[in-house]
Amino acid sequence: MSKSSSKIVLIGFSGASCSGKTTLARLLKQVLPNSWIFHQDDFFKSESQIPIDPTTNLSNWDCPDAIDFPKFIKTLRHVHKTGSLPDSFKSKERLNARNDSEIEAHLGSLIKELSSQIGNVLNDSNESNGTDKNDSKDENEKNSASSIDNSNWKFVLVDGFLLYWDMQVVKELDIKFFVQADYTTLKKRREERAGYVTVDGYWKDPPNYFDTMVWPNYIKCHRHLFQGYSEIKLNELVVLNSKDIRDIRTNLEMAVENILEFIKSNEIVEGLLEE
Repeated sequence: MSKSSSKIVLIGFSGASCSGKTTLARLLKQVLPNSWIFHQDDFFKSESQIPIDPTTNLSNWDCPDAIDFPKFIKTLRHVHKTGSLPDSFKSKERLNARNDSEIEAHLGSLIKELSSQIGNVLNDSNESNGTDKNDSKDENEKNSASSIDNSNWKFVLVDGFLLYWDMQVVKELDIKFFVQADYTTLKKRREERAGYVTVDGYWKDPPNYFDTMVWPNYIKCHRHLFQGYSEIKLNELVVLNSKDIRDIRTNLEMAVENILEFIKSNEIVEGLLEE
């Protein structure tokens, strides 16, 4: 796990398409102060540059070559250094429809409880460091936990389906979550989606796209994580299961638990270095 000495913490949420990673990131945005979501999907290439699968002759949006990785990595490093996006960056991902309002309402009391836990730990951290900050926040970075104004931590929630494929990306992530769901669940969710906003317009999956593109690419691009030859140690990945709505509460609690552990361990390391 890498340390963020500037207290800009990058938290990765990866897994298959429709695994629930974006929903989890959106919920944590309400829990964590000074937090915002950074979407890998904003780095899809234009439609004319998307690889064509030679077997089906379909556009392959689910392979690594569909993502502009050099641009993504460059922007990710900027975010880790500064805590914000380049001024020229424009996100299209916010235009994609989300339907999390019912889940957010159902978990409202838990979100408040977890936000309070995070706030108490961060306030203790700031007091121990003698800090009292009231930084102004960009509108995109405000959330329901923003009442904790004296926090000198920033949390960037990095959401993407291929975060653990390139080691240059992995090295920028301080905490790494991997959200899993079974084939049947993922297929049902993907086929229920209306479509996606792209650089050039709008994409809707053609028939059988999940079986011919989405699932095979997911298996191929993540095989290294679970077959013992990955540069990523499995104990660095926090694996979460997301089969149904009941798992969301458990995953949110587990995510906060791991974030709290990171904050506390970071403070211990800094304290030892100062002695």
